[in-house]
Amino acid sequence: MIVTAWKNGTASSPAADANYGVRLAANDRDHYFQRDWETIELELEGYAHVVKVNVAKPSFWDSRCSELFHAEIERWLIDHGLESWQMGKPPKLGLKFIGGNRFRLTK
Repeated sequence: MIVTAWKNGTASSPAADANYGVRLAANDRDHYFQRDWETIELELEGYAHVVKVNVAKPSFWDSRCSELFHAEIERWLIDHGLESWQMGKPPKLGLKFIGGNRFRLTK
């Protein structure tokens, strides 16, 4: 899947919250994700640990807001210099379905 970087555009939130993430196309979300999942396991290219990302929220399944966000995704984007972009031209990234509820995010 091709996903795009996403940011909420508001002032910084508490440290546990994320201001950045990735946006999926609704048809990719509907094809690869299951509504009964609480979380997905997300591998971030170059990181040794796996991140659990909440997908059990109405906003993820809303047709306008299919974003995955987590403080570790934000850190990953910043570490790779992907935290800023021209309006309307967010970086494109790869999101690979591994199996089960596991995915890998790549540059």
